[in-house]
Amino acid sequence: MALNLLFYTHNFLTCRSDTELVDPKWIPILDARKTKECIYSQAFPPNDPHHDKGRQNHIFIVFEAICHIQKEDFNLTTTGDAITGDPEAEIEPYAYCWLEAPTETGPLKWEWDQLMAWLNSIVCATEEKYSERVNTEFLFDGDGGDAGANSEGSSGDLKYLQVNFKLHHLVDKHFHGNDMPLFDIDGKHCISSSVNDIPIERPICAFFTLLIWPPPSSSLTVAASIQSIHLFE
Repeated sequence: MALNLLFYTHNFLTCRSDTELVDPKWIPILDARKTKECIYSQAFPPNDPHHDKGRQNHIFIVFEAICHIQKEDFNLTTTGDAITGDPEAEIEPYAYCWLEAPTETGPLKWEWDQLMAWLNSIVCATEEKYSERVNTEFLFDGDGGDAGANSEGSSGDLKYLQVNFKLHHLVDKHFHGNDMPLFDIDGKHCISSSVNDIPIERPICAFFTLLIWPPPSSSLTVAASIQSIHLFE
């Protein structure tokens, strides 16, 4: 499994919907002095041999999903997209796609629904912790429109999950499009500048992390950051 460079120097835990976490929380990313991003993590068990109280006492959580790339709205390419509310602001372009369940019924659909319910519960817990509504427009979408978190902790009308990859970080000023972690069934790196090359509606295995940040004059925002996407079959 190949993961984003973020995890070459950090401990991480790959999770599916039935994984039990230990004291999960949002912790600051080391290079987030400017963006102020935090990543969803869990505490090291006290007896874990990798636990270093002097350096790092949390493990970054990587979520795993078997799914499809939804065909209606995606730009998972090296050119990506850029969104800013202020034309004078610094723009941080990113590649993105919406993920959906790989089947309409069966075990994989159940697994997807469980994952969406779990992510929804994380958002709801975050809202409760910070006593603030969390912006999920870059995370969830439902049937026919945007869908926010369901306060009852279920996936509700949530159908699609957006994942993204930053192409040009404001922190290090480098272009990362060629590092986008997309791989074919043989494990070969397969980035492209054309949306025609993206494997839509084919089974993929996606690995992603959850990030949260407090933009100026805006609400807390949660998004999913791509760590690796592989063709599944």
